[in-house]
Amino acid sequence: MQEERILLLQLKRIGDAILTAPAFSLVRQTFPNARLTLALSGATAQLGPAFCDVDELLHYRPGKPNVKIWSRLITGRFDKCLDFSGSDRAALMARLSGATDRMGYRKFAEGKRGRQAAYTALCDASVRDLHTVDFHLALAQMITGTGSRPQSSGFTLPGSSQAVAAVTAAAGERYAVVHPGTARTEKYWPAERWAQVIAHLQQTHQLPCVLTGSLNDAEEAAHLQEIQLLTGSPLQNLAGQLSLIDVAAVIGGSAIALGVDSAAMHLAAMLEIPQIVLFGPTNPFHWRPRHEDATVLLAGDASPNVQTFQTKHNPAPMADLSTQHVCHAIDARLGAS
Repeated sequence: MQEERILLLQLKRIGDAILTAPAFSLVRQTFPNARLTLALSGATAQLGPAFCDVDELLHYRPGKPNVKIWSRLITGRFDKCLDFSGSDRAALMARLSGATDRMGYRKFAEGKRGRQAAYTALCDASVRDLHTVDFHLALAQMITGTGSRPQSSGFTLPGSSQAVAAVTAAAGERYAVVHPGTARTEKYWPAERWAQVIAHLQQTHQLPCVLTGSLNDAEEAAHLQEIQLLTGSPLQNLAGQLSLIDVAAVIGGSAIALGVDSAAMHLAAMLEIPQIVLFGPTNPFHWRPRHEDATVLLAGDASPNVQTFQTKHNPAPMADLSTQHVCHAIDARLGAS
């Protein structure tokens, strides 16, 4: 019997792709003998090896001809296609795949004739009413069965990492990862507070700190530089030196990871690393980590670990989170761990 071929399209940003991994796992769980092909866009493709349930990776490069990918889509003889992206490009890919069953989200397709024609069925899942992981699972459940749940996160780090070996050699077996950067500057927490938190981790808990982030964005690079300048104690700064898969590996080897709502914190969540995530402008209802070793702090909320979440969110400035609040959360989380 010929193996079933399933095409998975996730061309959105890094965080969205990471939180789609459980949906990929559910598809694999339901179709253990199928061949799963995953299309990722840009730098996100660096994480391809961590999507452990996928057989083939297609790397779409924005601004490039991508002739091999278009050819692969047309000749792939796919049976099913799930579009987790909802963009015009992804809709075209779904259409060209020729899959008998092509599914996308009604939210992104309805009212847009070109997109709607690309699919044979539409998922009614609501972005507003679901955590991002569940939103993507709802699309997978169109072919796996309503109510089915994945048995794993679908995200596993491949083998050993030279980056982790280098961090361990410099910092010792236990270290903390601090990832202050994000794509949206309104999510930045004041640099001087990060410096105080780093000092607390190193002096109170004897945890060497590793700073991670990107230097591609000038504003994030300046933010990270300011944090390093304000930090009085030694700090291993790996910002801009690691690939995404190595960032994931360094986070995966840490005793605790701290950051704002960002792709790095989604990596920690998928790997179930003890973590503390700071929210303000964005809604933790949709983006929070959900494992037991995670602490969610919300600007304007005095809770030591926010447990109740609402679909409607009142954004608050990150400056409303105090250093003391975060340090108390660190003490509680490291004590629990």
